[in-house]
Amino acid sequence: AAYYLAGQKTVAASLIRNLTIDIPRYSELYYTYGSDTRDKAIILETVQMLGDKEKAFKLAVELSNIMKSERWMSTQETAYSLMALSKYGKGSKGIDIEYRINGTEWKKITSNVPVAQLKLDLSKTSKGKIELRNTMKQVIYANLVTRGIPLAGQEKKDDRKIKMSVSYTDLKGNEINVNELEQGTDFIAEFKVENPEINDDYRNMALTAIFPSGWQIYNPRMTGDQFTVKTSTPDYMDVRDDRVKYYFDIYRRVYYSNHVSHVDNSRTFRIALNASFTGKFYLPSTYCEAMYNNTVHSIHSGRWIKVVKQKNHI
Repeated sequence: AAYYLAGQKTVAASLIRNLTIDIPRYSELYYTYGSDTRDKAIILETVQMLGDKEKAFKLAVELSNIMKSERWMSTQETAYSLMALSKYGKGSKGIDIEYRINGTEWKKITSNVPVAQLKLDLSKTSKGKIELRNTMKQVIYANLVTRGIPLAGQEKKDDRKIKMSVSYTDLKGNEINVNELEQGTDFIAEFKVENPEINDDYRNMALTAIFPSGWQIYNPRMTGDQFTVKTSTPDYMDVRDDRVKYYFDIYRRVYYSNHVSHVDNSRTFRIALNASFTGKFYLPSTYCEAMYNNTVHSIHSGRWIKVVKQKNHI
């Protein structure tokens, strides 16, 4: 493609003349963040530029099927696929269709390009029917995308290709129950992440721990040595008012002969907290994920907690 854009069309054609457009399945979690889907999108952009309609059509259909499926796509895959397909369909007509919700009046969706997106306000509609009417001569592909978060307390613990445990201790390391804490209590949140896989290293991991508004975080960058806790060192740590985010790599378990040797396959992060304000609060779920691979994640369910006034001790 670079040679073609530089005006060397003959050289460009000769470079790819005998190359296949079939790419073995792979996914890279760092460096180039490439994948077979991303590469096929780059190939589509190149072959349609060089006028190879047969290969371009095959790749366009393949990428279209991937994008309209339920398969998760990384930002690299999504961006390159949209760019390549938009160039492939540059000569297509725009969109002029109609839609309605629950039998109301038909409304138009128009666009000068072959892609249109409409945000629907369904907050006042518990159920119903969305209808589309195609007044054009070309085929229209429609997708309905909904997003949301689970209701408080209904998250389910889920470990996929990685394990995470969440616990709380006092300042001496004794495990405590945080369902009900006295106001003013200092304690430690502990997050242990383990890679149980034998073959896979996980890079660009992100762990997000959100805390209830009744608790306050002792930011180690501000408190200094006031609460020195033993903790793994992340590549980057982001401390905010109500949450802490850790970014790190975690490596595989390695087998040696008849025994297992653990090679840097776990991380334990700790942060000091204080039960500051009385009341009933929600402790959100803790989530750990590979940022470029949705098959690797772990979620620890949330729950309701209380902070109560200090009891009179004799």
